[in-house]
Amino acid sequence: MDEEKRILEAINSIALPEDVKTVGLKFSPDSSGMPAVWVNLHIDDADDPSDARIGRLSEARRAISDKLLAMERDNWPYVRLVAD
Repeated sequence: MDEEKRILEAINSIALPEDVKTVGLKFSPDSSGMPAVWVNLHIDDADDPSDARIGRLSEARRAISDKLLAMERDNWPYVRLVAD
């Protein structure tokens, strides 16, 4: 099983909030030159996001980071919110 598929399966095992429309991955070095995986959580742009929405998205980012770190991968996970 390839690396991207393993990561997506791990992410899909997490109950993401409905706020997350799609998930994208990019493999590239971080600013220090170390290998990284950039997990982009695509969400709708909100003019005035509620505290509840911010909490849901923060929890999703944390859950993905924790899951990928537990996999002891060579790539450091960076989880970003991308407003479309």
